[in-house]
Amino acid sequence: MPTLSRILMASLSLSLCACSDDGGTKVPDQGVPSCTAKTPLAADNAVGDFTQEAAPSMASTLTALTALIDGGSEKYTQGGKFVCMAWVKYKSTTKAHTLEVWLFDQTDVAGATAAYANTSNPDDTDLSPTIGEAARGHENTVSDIYQADMRKGKYLVRVIASKGTGKDDALAMLTAVAGKI
Repeated sequence: MPTLSRILMASLSLSLCACSDDGGTKVPDQGVPSCTAKTPLAADNAVGDFTQEAAPSMASTLTALTALIDGGSEKYTQGGKFVCMAWVKYKSTTKAHTLEVWLFDQTDVAGATAAYANTSNPDDTDLSPTIGEAARGHENTVSDIYQADMRKGKYLVRVIASKGTGKDDALAMLTAVAGKI
């Protein structure tokens, strides 16, 4: 019986070491929020016949976020409010353009508000009627896209579509996501 007790104690000690960054002397932080960025993504066919091309890509670290969005990630991580991001592309069988959705979980309203302010573009115009708690959009003539951003609760959402033909679908997708938050 003493051998079994030693094995159990050793097992417990090893599990504590594996969960902490200080050799096992302190319990891991239980206050780290879990990622919820996939939850409010729009369902397939929520906007016309647009369906997800593949499962959402996820990023929950600065390195992963930088790799996923290819630059500008510091705008979302300033102040330590970034939890994670889900990125997914929706395709249509009847339309030539796709809808790219970036959905950020920014911990809380303050985090989402700060990220929304950090990601503003000089060409942005406020959307009317407002989608979510704040929304804006702009056409980028260089890359021929329309981009719309929305903030609601702890979330920041960006939808990117082809300029002109994709604008209405981008706004419809933004509205669909806002309805799930």
